[in-house]
Amino acid sequence: MCIAALRSLIVALCLPIVAFAQNAQQPPASVAEALAVCQKVVDEEKAKLAAAQAEHDAAVAAAEEQLIANLKVLAKEAVAGGDLPEAAKRWEEVLKVDAKDDEAVKFFETIKRGDVVRKYAAAGRGRSEARVEFRTQSGRIFKKDHGNAWSDSLPNHGPYRELSRDGICVLIESAHTYHLFFDDQFLWKRKGDAEKWKAGELGAWAKQ
Repeated sequence: MCIAALRSLIVALCLPIVAFAQNAQQPPASVAEALAVCQKVVDEEKAKLAAAQAEHDAAVAAAEEQLIANLKVLAKEAVAGGDLPEAAKRWEEVLKVDAKDDEAVKFFETIKRGDVVRKYAAAGRGRSEARVEFRTQSGRIFKKDHGNAWSDSLPNHGPYRELSRDGICVLIESAHTYHLFFDDQFLWKRKGDAEKWKAGELGAWAKQ
């Protein structure tokens, strides 16, 4: 094959490729076409984003479902062991993930703490507060004095030591009893008592 013929063959093969490239780079012929090209890209990217979001949501939902299952096991263990403060903490964690969880709601309703359920239903999150003085309706005062030490205005009661606190309750102990303070009432029980917590007086935290 002569050189001239070979050159003609190469040009013939390359022309379609050049024409395709030129067409791909050609500007749109109208505003409508320009908008259509842009919209096509946007739609393609939205589809990719939707697929990624769906995958993300499914993974998060599965992780939260497993978290709730694990928290429920821990909460039920605490209930079975008679550790009401720890059970309340663990059931609270369930409400943080799902404020409408039936078992968590039933737990707080059983111990007459429906306000905890309402709090999470409204806000979704609890808040930690500084609680240092609880006053009952009869005038009895439990007061945090210094460090973890608490006193009781009732003669021959106390002193107490604070064991724990969170956004729901404060737990203190004396030599013979435990006291568990909520927003409007306290519960108590004797150490070594296998029975359930007993209802104490109604009251409230003093404003600081």
